Amino acid sequence: MLELDTQTALLAQSTLMNSQMAAMLKHFTNSSNPQMQVMATQ
Repeated sequence: MLELDTQTALLAQSTLMNSQMAAMLKHFTNSSNPQMQVMATQ
């Protein structure tokens, strides 16, 4: 098992959370654009 000190573990968790948030934001940005375009044309 890999042992990490507290600072390294927190950095890894923060980095993972940042990448997950970026992916989720990208997903929401991509999925909301077609709906916005449909609403704009009505």
